Amino acid sequence: FGGIAVKRLGKLLIFICGGFAFNIMNLCAAIVVGNKELVWTLYIAAFIVGIFGSWLWVAQGGYVAVLFKPARQGYGFGLFNALFAVNGIIGFGLLLVLASLGVDSINTMWILFAISVLATVSAFNIKKWPVVNSTEKKMESFESIGDEKQQDSVCQQILNVVSLTYDKQVFYQALFALWAGHTEGMYWTTIAAQYRTVQLIAICFLTQSTVSLFASFILGIISDKYGRFSAMSFCLIMAILTNICSGVGMDMADEDSSVRWGLLITGAVGFGCSDFPGQALLRANYQAMFPNDASRLSDAMANLLMILMFGTLFATLSGVATHPWVSVIINTVFAFMALIGQFCLPKHVNRKLL
Repeated sequence: FGGIAVKRLGKLLIFICGGFAFNIMNLCAAIVVGNKELVWTLYIAAFIVGIFGSWLWVAQGGYVAVLFKPARQGYGFGLFNALFAVNGIIGFGLLLVLASLGVDSINTMWILFAISVLATVSAFNIKKWPVVNSTEKKMESFESIGDEKQQDSVCQQILNVVSLTYDKQVFYQALFALWAGHTEGMYWTTIAAQYRTVQLIAICFLTQSTVSLFASFILGIISDKYGRFSAMSFCLIMAILTNICSGVGMDMADEDSSVRWGLLITGAVGFGCSDFPGQALLRANYQAMFPNDASRLSDAMANLLMILMFGTLFATLSGVATHPWVSVIINTVFAFMALIGQFCLPKHVNRKLL
């Protein structure tokens, strides 16, 4: 329903509501750490985040797309995902420092909650930025793009989003979204559970966020100059090569082994080089499909997130029921399928320079 929500409510309101949703979940998490009997509130908060958080990501895709020219989409989305990676650097860096100082979990969660509130406040400062298209003509501000009154019913609009999956070009893109979603679900649940110490969790995901910061920005620029196909292929190949490191590291019993640490950190580097940068390039490809149709682009971003979240859900459920190596193997297969899908896309989407 993200595309419909963005059209009806506007992107700015969606940004603010999405931020507050995450704040509610962080608040509940801080409370639950010291009051386990209130864990049910966390489930409700997670449900709210599932709604407003997903709408926020749909709005983000359409928002960033209209701020940059077609020839600068890789740079625009790469820049956004690089800035987004900063949250991981701050969060996991702070977690590592607090854990090293012996700060308990309750106070740690309250500190992280306070930071998330400050981040949400920044949404109120977003201004109406005029954007220019490829012919250098001014377009509408981001609040109004895609917000025009729709003639289709709600059911028809939902059908428009779902039916995009059957579009040949979107289907090949969906393979990449499926892999990206599975990657996040695999790392944040199955693999993170195998780290077993706060320090290793913090260091690995701090590494991932730092690598993502630079890889998203650099690959975005490279994709604008040489085409997104080569940059996206690099992301997928890195995932395929480093998945085995995470799998072997998880199997090692000695938690203090430098080899185990090295393998898991190598896997985190591969995660940082592939997931965040790849998602930035993926969204840039959608803009190339619908360069002059903001409504269709919004539907495409909703379809992307729908497929991505399906991959995350699948990784979470299968990770609980099977051995971690099953998730690693499935993810590697998804990465290979996504790589084949990039070969099948027409040149104007991921290879032709604009």
